[in-house]
Parts: sequence; C-alpha cells; structure tokens
Amino acid sequence: IHAVLGRAILNANQVAGLQVGDILCMENRFDEPIDVVIEGRGCFKAEVGQRHGKAAVRLLTPIKQEESEG
Repeated sequence: IHAVLGRAILNANQVAGLQVGDILCMENRFDEPIDVVIEGRGCFKAEVGQRHGKAAVRLLTPIKQEESEG
C-alpha cells in the first residue's frame, strides 16, 4: 500500500543536483485528497493527518477504475 502525497516533475540535472534539505514542490495542493495505491492501482482518495503521534491517512472515497487508469 502506498499513499501518494504528490508528484513533481524534475529533469535529470535537477535530480542529480538534489541535496538534503531541498524542497520539492508537488503539482497538487496540500489540502487536496491524495491517492492510496494498492498493487499499482489507485484505490482510494484520502486525507493526510496523524493518529497517536504517527502519520496516517483517512480513506475518503473509492477511486473508480476508469479514474485509476487515466
């Protein structure tokens, strides 16, 4: 299971130049639902949060198969 926080597009030079402390800007907004991916397929939209001091995601809605493939 993967919770995909966002996507960023970097060219090879940018990837090669990454250093500890760099900030990667994602395409999505921080308050938008994220995708939960199981076996390579988007299965749920979720929101990021915490529970008992640990990172967590709350499942919101299932992703329809057509959305997952697009």
